Amino acid sequence: GRLNALADRALNEEDNGTFQASQKLTYPPDRHDGELLDDARKLNLIDWNDKTDITFASREAAAYFRGGWLEEYVWYKLRGLRPYDWAVNLKTCSYGTDVENECDAVVSHRNRLLIIECKTSGFGKNQTRDAGYIYKLAQLGNQIGGGMRSKLLLSARPIQEELRQRAKDYGVDILAATEVRQFVDFMNQWMKG
Repeated sequence: GRLNALADRALNEEDNGTFQASQKLTYPPDRHDGELLDDARKLNLIDWNDKTDITFASREAAAYFRGGWLEEYVWYKLRGLRPYDWAVNLKTCSYGTDVENECDAVVSHRNRLLIIECKTSGFGKNQTRDAGYIYKLAQLGNQIGGGMRSKLLLSARPIQEELRQRAKDYGVDILAATEVRQFVDFMNQWMKG
């Protein structure tokens, strides 16, 4: 989560998008987080001084740590599951308008459509904003999927029960925090339906 927040700050989209590669952790990482940072350094995604200073190698590396890793996880799992057709980071445009939306993943199988939204950065901390994401996913799913569609929200963070109920009311399935590990099982069940 801390690396996610630093990546978000580095991308600095609220301040004209000026990329600020160098960031500082508020305190040195524990052993587990240190191992993650070591792996990222070995892959040349970051430069890290073994303390609190981190420099993202590029805007793309920061975007990966801000949430691209969850989309990549979905991509790898879908690749192994082999549904009829699927795409990640698919851009859609509403018929007759110039309104563009991006779907993190879309899966087509047995004449049905599944729209997947991946959330990492700060999701689960602001219920009003999070409810907006769920509503948007529900509406987007209805627009592009018609009657034979399903919607799934993957969240790297836990989600409160009230928000889960709202998602259920909108027909959105949720896998949050450790439940994300059940993604393959969810997909196998969905593909059988």
